Amino acid sequence: MNLGAALPSVTTKCPKCHSTQLRRSSWHRKDQQLLAFMFSPYRCVECDKRFFKLSARFGSLLGVGFVFLLVVATIVGIVYVMNMDGIAPPPKPRVVAPIAATTKGGGGAQALAPYARAAAGDAQSQFDLGMLYLGGEGGATKSYAEALKWLELAANGGHADARYNLGVMYKTGLGALQNFELAFQWFELAAGQNHAEAQYNVALMHKLGMSVPIDFVKAYTWANIGAVQGHIGTITLRDNLLQAMTPQQVLEGQRASRDWKPSDEKPKQAPVPAATAAKG
Repeated sequence: MNLGAALPSVTTKCPKCHSTQLRRSSWHRKDQQLLAFMFSPYRCVECDKRFFKLSARFGSLLGVGFVFLLVVATIVGIVYVMNMDGIAPPPKPRVVAPIAATTKGGGGAQALAPYARAAAGDAQSQFDLGMLYLGGEGGATKSYAEALKWLELAANGGHADARYNLGVMYKTGLGALQNFELAFQWFELAAGQNHAEAQYNVALMHKLGMSVPIDFVKAYTWANIGAVQGHIGTITLRDNLLQAMTPQQVLEGQRASRDWKPSDEKPKQAPVPAATAAKG
């Protein structure tokens, strides 16, 4: 397509004398190469003025490019309109377990099955309930105190995720006074159950000396164990530790991580949470 042919013809005039008596000129070595592609040289017959005019070839390319962009935009618009009905709304958060339903008559709370299972001592239901209170989901009013209570019950029942989340709450002071010692103990219990996030936190606290002495070998051991599961944080932490460790320390950490085995056994005595200890 020739863009020049699609536009109204305009008589070319000499920019100096405005004469229309023109002829094509030849290219000179001093002319820029880019101009050779975009413009054509002309010379005025009357005043001998040499000048450049947009070439038909370049105009054709502009026309082709414009048509191409127009076709692509049209196709994209058609595809978008055709798929509008198929666009699904974002998924809603999965509700693990409802808390309770209020009866219309008496105004009291009727405990549902998941709540009853949690109250009866089911660790998974206790964890689910604690997470609902933590996030304020599933009909539960957000309450860090209730979340802490149910997560403590689940953690004492051996639930690895509950132990990890308790570690986070005590480490950050969320719903309880900040307590690095308790945080480390809960992280360590979850790490022993092969919880990768807990293993990362145990390794990091050993590296930084948070509530425990700085110990690069133990930090490397736990980071190496977590790295086996593909946990990015432990992989990065392990690689950073290598720069501060001796070859002997690395060898010792590798041996310890190789000999380590996860355990699902409940500890003889779980850490005593601050809330429980305060009650005596």
